[in-house]
Amino acid sequence: MYADVRAQAPEDIPEEVVWQRYVEGCQRLVIETEEAMGASRGEVASVLASEVIEAIFGEDWVASNLAEAKAYATQSNDPEVKRAFLHEEMQLGRYLFDLQPYDFFPDLIAGLRNRHNELRGAMFEAEVVWLLKYIPLQSAIRIPTGIKTNDYDIGVPFGDDEWPIEVKAKEDIAFTPKTLKQTLETARRQLPPGGVGTIFVRIPRTWGDLAAYGDDAETVISDALRSSSRVHAVVLISDAWTTELNQRFQTPRLVARVFCSTDCDPRVKKLLESYQVLWNADPVMFHPVWSRVI
Repeated sequence: MYADVRAQAPEDIPEEVVWQRYVEGCQRLVIETEEAMGASRGEVASVLASEVIEAIFGEDWVASNLAEAKAYATQSNDPEVKRAFLHEEMQLGRYLFDLQPYDFFPDLIAGLRNRHNELRGAMFEAEVVWLLKYIPLQSAIRIPTGIKTNDYDIGVPFGDDEWPIEVKAKEDIAFTPKTLKQTLETARRQLPPGGVGTIFVRIPRTWGDLAAYGDDAETVISDALRSSSRVHAVVLISDAWTTELNQRFQTPRLVARVFCSTDCDPRVKKLLESYQVLWNADPVMFHPVWSRVI
């Protein structure tokens, strides 16, 4: 992993040079693995993602947190279940790979270790951190405290203030206004009163297209924003499976929808509205480092 390469390099070598050497080494490893296995690039990418996760978390964490989900997906007769697991495992590996050079990476891993048997939750927290990493103000990842109103996942410094963010990934259940309302209420209680809190919610595949639940979801979110001073915005994240990048098979494209309260902090509102455009833009721009390797 990158930390090992950094530790072995002389201290006077710039960080960006060490990172480039690490990426180039991974590129060579991918080519060698592809040739040795006689496998497709997609299969090699899946293997690399698994290796990244295990190298960072260790065998024990993988056995206790991923083995059960992998066994369920493997034994399922539903191809969508298998695709969802492989996609989430791949995405977690990608995000961890890209985030390694950041100072907050050890804290991110420490926080993710607390997510037991929750591949989707771990993936989504890493995903939100990845989506926010372009913000000029570097994200400060928080290790959960277990204390209500101070147990949110991510904190982004805003001068003397902090932008608290809580991350929730829904499991594969059908959409009802009640389930979304409960999710937002649980997240709200973890945010500090009087803050500029934002809730990110990852939509499961079982909810289907936004058109199927959009109006009901918007009503629930509007009510939540209107009734709470500590939640300034809600962001829904989902995947649209498309052939934009490859005509032979579908690949996921991120879809983001931002909801801001009428009293939303203007800094948060401006950032989220700008990022909504970015997140829904060209899918090729995402994972530029991983894309150079795979």
